[in-house]
Amino acid sequence: MDENIIINILRKEMMPGLGVTEPASIALSSAKAYEVIGGEIKNIKIIADPGLFKNAFSC
Repeated sequence: MDENIIINILRKEMMPGLGVTEPASIALSSAKAYEVIGGEIKNIKIIADPGLFKNAFSC
């Protein structure tokens, strides 16, 4: 694929992230895990640095 085509697609599709994105990243990862294993998830262990934890917990 031509580099200019890729750049044009990115310019159309990319948007700045606004707000707190950490909870969304945790939720998206959890949803993908559910999809991959094809069923019930009994628990999820998240290891986060203090900044991510603060931002995710504040939502």
